[in-house]
Amino acid sequence: MTETTAIEQNPQAQIEALMTMDIDHRARIYHLEEALQRIADWSAAYPYAVFPKPDLKRAHEVLTAAGMTLDAISAEAMRRVVEGVGEIARKALSGTEP
Repeated sequence: MTETTAIEQNPQAQIEALMTMDIDHRARIYHLEEALQRIADWSAAYPYAVFPKPDLKRAHEVLTAAGMTLDAISAEAMRRVVEGVGEIARKALSGTEP
């Protein structure tokens, strides 16, 4: 014979447990959507109208002449972006407020 929990024996408790779970899921979805919205907002922060697309060939020439590489600059910029997106995602996944 199987044991049943108090919730399984009480239909009202089952309904209340489901409602609580539904509220918890809605709160979780809302929190994750907030994080996604922060990422979407960030993705629109650098429009071409304000920051025109650079001449990458010319930038490479100028940087190389100064002893730097476009690859190093690009890698640093991407690290910042990926770390920022990662932080937003980690906070959302852990349930920590943004």
